Amino acid sequence: KGKVILLDGFPRNLDQVSFSLFFRDLVDYRDDPDVFVLIDVPMNIINERIKWRRICPKCNASRSLRLLPTSKIGQDDDGYYLICDEANCDGGKMVMKEGDEKGIEPIKDRLLMDEEILKKAYSLYGVPKVLLRNAIPADVARDYVDDYEMTPGYSFETVDGEIKIIEEPWIVADDDGVQCVSLQAAPVVVSMIKQLVEVFKI
Repeated sequence: KGKVILLDGFPRNLDQVSFSLFFRDLVDYRDDPDVFVLIDVPMNIINERIKWRRICPKCNASRSLRLLPTSKIGQDDDGYYLICDEANCDGGKMVMKEGDEKGIEPIKDRLLMDEEILKKAYSLYGVPKVLLRNAIPADVARDYVDDYEMTPGYSFETVDGEIKIIEEPWIVADDDGVQCVSLQAAPVVVSMIKQLVEVFKI
C-alpha cells in the first residue's frame, strides 16, 4: 500500500514507449495513477556543462570552471583554472575529465533519440504529462523567474595581480539559437511538484 514504481530514463527508444504503455496496463490492477515526467534541456546546455566540468585528480571532486567554481582560482599560460578547496584534500589544479573536451558528441545520438521520445510521449493521450523546462528566453526570463532562480555564470579577470571572480546570469543559446537562461535545480523541482499536485488532484 502506498508504494510506487519510478522508471528513471525509461523509455530508451521509440519502441519502448509502446512497451511502457502495455506494462502499465499489465500491472495496473490497482488503478494507480500514471504520469510522464518530461525534462526538456537544450543540447547546448548539456554540451557546455560537460566541456566546462573540472575534476580534482587527487580527491575526484567535481566542479565547473564556468558554472560552479571553487573559492580558489589560479592562472597560468593556458588561462584560469580551479584549485580544489575540498576540506579533505590538500588542493591542486583541477583538470578536464578525459573525453569532456568532446562535449556531447559521444552521446549525441542518444540525445537525439531522447528528443524524439519526448515528442512522442508528449503526443500520447491518456497519460498525464509533467513538462519541465530548463531554459527560458533571456529577454522574458525576469517576467517568470527571479534572479536567484537563474543559473549564474562565472568569469575571471586579474586586477593588480589579484584574480577577481565575476558573477552574472549564464546566457546560452538553445537548440533554436535563442539566447536563454538556464534554471537552477530548485525552481525546476518546484515546478514538478506544482504540476504533480494538479495531475493527482492532491
